[in-house]
Amino acid sequence: MRHCHHCQQSVSDSAHFCEHCGGVLSDETSPGAVVEGQVRQLLADGRKIEAIRIYREATKVGLAEAKYAVEELERNASTDVSKHDDDSDEDLLQLLREGEKIEAIKRHRGRTGAGLKESKDYVEALAARHGIADPRVGCFGMLLGIAIAIGVGTWLTV
Repeated sequence: MRHCHHCQQSVSDSAHFCEHCGGVLSDETSPGAVVEGQVRQLLADGRKIEAIRIYREATKVGLAEAKYAVEELERNASTDVSKHDDDSDEDLLQLLREGEKIEAIKRHRGRTGAGLKESKDYVEALAARHGIADPRVGCFGMLLGIAIAIGVGTWLTV
């Protein structure tokens, strides 16, 4: 198994795209990494159509698949895990420890310019890496337990 360099999730050895974040998978020394670098540079220069053309020529995929892959690279450009270190995320970790997940997502979006889903995924992955549980899960479990208790109590009195 290898890991996606975008989201650090395990992916199969034969996959070309990450099943978790959709990022293009490549080895850093492979021709695919060179093409990915070219595509990222073209995107940074605002030349998306040319980036799609380069990707398509290099991978021999159809136009729709090339467009999708390039757009995934574009979306993941600001949330690439390798661009972040734990020191820069200390404020997000503190917010998560205080149960302020929404504020952490907002802060990440403001800092990186990432979309809502990308920021939510990043913050949730950060919390999981540091063993910070989502407090809402506990509340749901408690509500479910109360509902079951009421249902059983009603059933026993019938």
